[in-house]
Amino acid sequence: MYIFKLHHNFLLKKKEFLSKGRYLPVNRHNSFALLNLSRINNHLQSASSLFNYSFKIKYLLLLCRIIFKNKIYIKNDGQFITYLKHKLKLSNISSSIIPSSNNKKDILFLTSNNRKVIIKISNDKLHNNLIENEYKNTSKNLIYDSFFKKPVIVIKGYFDNRFYIGFEYYDSINYKFNDILYLYEKSLSKYIDKLPTLKLDQHPFVKHLINQLDRSNLLKYKKILIKISNATNNKYYIVNIHGDFITENILKVDNKFILIDYECYAKNGIEGLDKIKYLFHYYYFKIKLPFNITFFIIQKKVGKVYFPILFIFFLTRLIDRLKNNLNVKKEIYFIEFLIKHYEKKYI
Repeated sequence: MYIFKLHHNFLLKKKEFLSKGRYLPVNRHNSFALLNLSRINNHLQSASSLFNYSFKIKYLLLLCRIIFKNKIYIKNDGQFITYLKHKLKLSNISSSIIPSSNNKKDILFLTSNNRKVIIKISNDKLHNNLIENEYKNTSKNLIYDSFFKKPVIVIKGYFDNRFYIGFEYYDSINYKFNDILYLYEKSLSKYIDKLPTLKLDQHPFVKHLINQLDRSNLLKYKKILIKISNATNNKYYIVNIHGDFITENILKVDNKFILIDYECYAKNGIEGLDKIKYLFHYYYFKIKLPFNITFFIIQKKVGKVYFPILFIFFLTRLIDRLKNNLNVKKEIYFIEFLIKHYEKKYI
């Protein structure tokens, strides 16, 4: 992935992946947008609604409007940044826009002489529920709370009918991949005697997933999930899951870990999903191993008892991407691969 820095009259190519806790440096008194080429038009439109750009930038935006044949509204106000500056009592403020994983929110990185803040604001009032849910979920309990601290919320409210929240920014230091797996298991073992367990065919998370597959008209996968659930005699814990348990959402500050981004939080989740998400994201997206190798590594690390949960994990990915109108070609491939692999054992 290539990240481009939009700064007045030039584009500066950067060959580094943008991850939370490791943002590109911000120039004082200048606003710029960090653009992902696959979503350049949407990010330009978001950026133009939040920042007060120079005429040169506006000409570039208009050029992109012609190239992409899509209207870009340019609001020359920058009122939101000014509003945050006074609310947070920031001086000598610098700001940047960070590309979000979807086009339903904008993420701002603010720096000043006295503090650094991450702001999330819905792209439109129709998407307020996304940011509102993250705000509510950040305060909810997880089994990880003894070992992973929550981010500090410094501001929240509405601006132009769009809900926003602000978090204290943390400079993350490097940590070992296996440290997180160790803390995950330690978190689970701490509450192991207090958590209820159920077989898959009775588990609330599986029942909910079956209903989602039914509503999405994915009847083939619904039938296979029911078969796998009925064929599995193991019982699984009911736990509240983070839902986006990946390295980019886990920061190490001094000697403590901070878990951020609670928008995918789910009550009555199933044990193992967060661990599988962590492993899959690391080996497939970060190291970029082929899926078949990633799959066998995960199998080895989670053990046979979690094989059915792997299938549930990829079905959940499929449903989530369908909800957000995203391409699901890869997810279908993943699921079909698992079906062939598990055919003799479960189906």
